[in-house]
Amino acid sequence: MVDEVGDAPLLTKDAAAHLARSLKREISETELLQIARSGELRLSVHLPPSVLGEPESVPPAEYQRAFPGGPIRVEGVWDVVMDAAAQFSIDLRLREIQRIPPTRMPKLDYPRFERPGIRCRLFPIKRAGVWPDGSYFVVHKSSLT
Repeated sequence: MVDEVGDAPLLTKDAAAHLARSLKREISETELLQIARSGELRLSVHLPPSVLGEPESVPPAEYQRAFPGGPIRVEGVWDVVMDAAAQFSIDLRLREIQRIPPTRMPKLDYPRFERPGIRCRLFPIKRAGVWPDGSYFVVHKSSLT
């Protein structure tokens, strides 16, 4: 998927390799995710079809026409709102990469994500703080420059 400015999102592993070439030094996927977790790099998430989100404000008209007055379909690439739930989800991914067993789940809200003009939180269908199956983190190429 390409957003409105032609900025292709990269998988975090590919984004780390791209950044390493730019900086002329080794950058691992783990290091890239830690940078994103600290808020120094915009992280996005690709959500699979059929995922629903609860808008935190009145959604733009194109969403209202499709889903009036309730949760909206939110598939595709969205920017992650870096809060405690997002940080925990990154921690889970870091543990997965490092082959460390998952940690105990703290009490968290559902992850939030946004696009220009709209911010949503994941519609509560699973455990809070966890992205739906089939979701994965991406980084827009423009965030790496």
